[in-house]
Amino acid sequence: MSPRQVLCALCLLCFGRAVRAEPRWVRLSWTGDTGRTMTIAWNTDGDPDSVVEWGPTDVYGNQVVGVRGEDIGGDLGTVHEATIAGLDPETTYHYRVGGEGAWSGDLTFRTGPQTGTCRPFRFVVGGDGRGGEIPIFDEGYVSRYWDDISGFMVADEPLFMLNTGDMVHEGDELEQWEEFLDFSEPFNLAVVHLPSLGNHDTGGPQDGDMGYFNRLFALPKVNAGAVQPEEIDPDGDGVEDFYSFSVGNAHVAALSTETADMDSQIAWLQTDFEAARDAGGIDWFMVFFHRPVWSSGLHGSNEEDATRADLLVPFLDDFGVDVVWTGHDHNYERFHPSRGGYGDRDRVVTPLGDVDGHPGGIADGTVYVVTGGAGSFTNFVIQGWEEGSANVNGDRNYVVVDVEGGDLTMTVRDVDAPFLQLGDAELEDDPIEVVTLQKPDAACMAGDGDAAADADADADADADADTDADSDSDADADADADADADADADVDSDADVDSDADTDSDSDSDSDSDSDSDSDEAPDASGGCGCRVVGLP
Repeated sequence: MSPRQVLCALCLLCFGRAVRAEPRWVRLSWTGDTGRTMTIAWNTDGDPDSVVEWGPTDVYGNQVVGVRGEDIGGDLGTVHEATIAGLDPETTYHYRVGGEGAWSGDLTFRTGPQTGTCRPFRFVVGGDGRGGEIPIFDEGYVSRYWDDISGFMVADEPLFMLNTGDMVHEGDELEQWEEFLDFSEPFNLAVVHLPSLGNHDTGGPQDGDMGYFNRLFALPKVNAGAVQPEEIDPDGDGVEDFYSFSVGNAHVAALSTETADMDSQIAWLQTDFEAARDAGGIDWFMVFFHRPVWSSGLHGSNEEDATRADLLVPFLDDFGVDVVWTGHDHNYERFHPSRGGYGDRDRVVTPLGDVDGHPGGIADGTVYVVTGGAGSFTNFVIQGWEEGSANVNGDRNYVVVDVEGGDLTMTVRDVDAPFLQLGDAELEDDPIEVVTLQKPDAACMAGDGDAAADADADADADADADTDADSDSDADADADADADADADADVDSDADVDSDADTDSDSDSDSDSDSDSDSDEAPDASGGCGCRVVGLP
């Protein structure tokens, strides 16, 4: 190390907190309408202002005041959260966070597609980015490969990420969360990050909202009332341990296999999914959580009965849930569509067919996927021993998911990384596999897309009426939009997207000509888009 490098290192040690007084670790999330709101969190030292300035350009022109929490301690300091409402779907916005004299740089986010419409979108799924214990030192650490892998994810330009848990090794160690946020910063600036609780993520000053996980991530609050255990929700104002959201024609729920009572969560899940189905416009129903229902990995299936699979699987079967994403085992595994196996129901496994040379077609049952290869030491897996295993791979991995109407395509990225973490990770050219699921009964409205164009125009008018810059909107539109914005703000809703997140899956959807395309047609009254594009690349 050169004398200059030594001097810089000493300066950082001595003056690190002073240097980090400005906003740091800015991160995007959703707490409500994914097409019309965005929630932004960041950390500071001390108690400066909690303000977000935003607008269509870096001139901004709009401002929202957020909420400042208590000092957590260490470099985590104070967490700020603010929600912007009244946004246009599929639109890029500029913003900065902070306050007088201490602003972040100019940043951007992109909103999601309007809920219940057939617009294409992309997301990624992965988990277990944590490190492990080095036997020589017996110390936990955050895997440096999460840094590499999260960078690969950003390059795939997703709208959001479902994190299947285990972001750190010791959830009660404040320093590990600091390291995780350092490694995640480029990712969190670009991608809406929606995590589930892993068994290594729990801990903090106390359970529930005072845990580090809950205080660092801004997530939808679920006020489950009497079904919510009092020990993690003593104030009765709801928790973030489990939650749900809708984006485009998909509805997704996160469950906790580590904290809240699973029986209560399943009861909530049934009510939540039925409400989303009744609202219409939803084709795809998905669930994600940490410990898998089915797995051939070291932890195996339904470990410690954490998933309460005897209750969960019958619900998934009866409702017709499409995909369950999990982690915990540090490998990739996909199961053939299946029903039963728990709750005194016989297991019925029905393999997929073929779509353009890879597995695909209409799934007769739920597809269970384990993706726990986002950085931690991997599990050695030779073959899937659990019944119904379709593909198992011991490499580090994550899944890119493209939803386009009635097609959902999973591309499983293969990450090559030295076992002892002595080098850089590299993304393999060929994926582990590509799988396309198709909906048989998802039907867009017949016609040339005029109905969809009208719906989008109305939505844009409503959202524009809520911005300060739109002086041409009429009084009625303003009133409606403001009411929508207030309602969104009450639930701390947010929508985050990489400013370029749609370039692959949405490159055509931004053009005016898309109003005449199948993927832009509006859902019918019964719900469901089904604008099928068979054999996505």
